[in-house]
Amino acid sequence: MPHSSSHFDAADAARRLMHNPQLLTRVLTLFVQQVPTMLSQLDKAIEQHDHQQISMLLHTLKGNAGQVGAQRLYHHFKVCEYELTTRPEQLPARVSASYRLFDKFVEVVKIQHPTVSG
Repeated sequence: MPHSSSHFDAADAARRLMHNPQLLTRVLTLFVQQVPTMLSQLDKAIEQHDHQQISMLLHTLKGNAGQVGAQRLYHHFKVCEYELTTRPEQLPARVSASYRLFDKFVEVVKIQHPTVSG
């Protein structure tokens, strides 16, 4: 059975991808490769006060994190979405924390799935 942690729920990711290890590796690799660009775009959207772009990026990041079993990232982006409407001044600090959570996720994933590249 796949190992799970608060950063990476491997069992949930495997279930969502029909227990196909090759598909899981491909999806994790895509996630690991795409998130840094999306976080950079989120930084830029925050600088430009582009509420629509911020909302779209947070929603996409949250959904993608959920699909790959990145539980802490999923919950983090869920809070970011909520705070976008309630406490938008918190977003720059939250996005900064996103980078650290993502790095920890990658570290955990690469231990369990060494073939994931990114």
